[in-house]
Amino acid sequence: LRDDNQCGRKGNGTGKRWGNTTPSCLQNILKRVEEGSEREGTALDAHKELEMVVKACNEGVRKMSRTEQMISIQKKMEFKIKSVPIISHSRWLLKQGELQQMSGPKTSRTLRTKKLFREIYLFLFNDLLVICRQIPGDKYQVFDSAPRGLLRVEELEDQGQTLANVFILRLLENADDREATYMLKASSQSEMKRWMTSLAPNRRTKFVSFTSRLLDCPQVQCVHPYVAQQPDELTLELADILNILEKTEDGWIFGERLHDQERGWFPSSMTEEILNPKIRSQNLKECFRVHKMEDPQRSQNKDRRKLGSRNRQ
Repeated sequence: LRDDNQCGRKGNGTGKRWGNTTPSCLQNILKRVEEGSEREGTALDAHKELEMVVKACNEGVRKMSRTEQMISIQKKMEFKIKSVPIISHSRWLLKQGELQQMSGPKTSRTLRTKKLFREIYLFLFNDLLVICRQIPGDKYQVFDSAPRGLLRVEELEDQGQTLANVFILRLLENADDREATYMLKASSQSEMKRWMTSLAPNRRTKFVSFTSRLLDCPQVQCVHPYVAQQPDELTLELADILNILEKTEDGWIFGERLHDQERGWFPSSMTEEILNPKIRSQNLKECFRVHKMEDPQRSQNKDRRKLGSRNRQ
């Protein structure tokens, strides 16, 4: 279960997200009120309002930093293809980094040459992928792009050491309005998984309900705070409870935090797996109580309580 020692929310002016101690406070309250009672409804309503305030504050900080980041990125880009406007109020960076692009015919002789791979640099935004090559002067020459919704990925399996951590990226419609395929090599298994998750989120769970996802997943609890180092990572605070959605052999977890459903990658060393099924069940029960606020039936019951209160006055 979550740590019950604190019952306040931390804030800061450094551009980092606000803390997560309010859910702990709410759980302390929920343990002392009857399920389905008016007091429980009041606690859930208060939690919802607090979360709205926190999300608004976090979003304000994000927008300022995102705008600065987009301006900086656009200044560094030189287009070999038709220019794509990068700066947009509705666009932000999800992930950037260097990968190795496979080149040349797939012959056994070619696979042994050092020229098999060449460096490319990817900028992945929430709605757009830009593929570049780094050039002198801290600049990037753009040679291809595609809407994020038209990306597909496929992992290569059992291909030997040379093709370890290699995956296929397919652009269904690129900058030249045609399909393009890239064979890309990452520096590690976790980096490959992170790129694949960011480029094309798992569509098998896209339309699965939050409740169904919870029931299938193992859980971990944060035992060491962690500050996200990249956009696809998740900042963790002590006692955060998360579902494990994916795990790599080299020590990274892609997880979903129970109380706010935020997703991201984090080192497994920052967490401990919750092996006790009774504790996992209790965590789910508390999570379901919190998310009852999103239930339309609960909103109708709330309106009836208000109406009954007015009638008694």
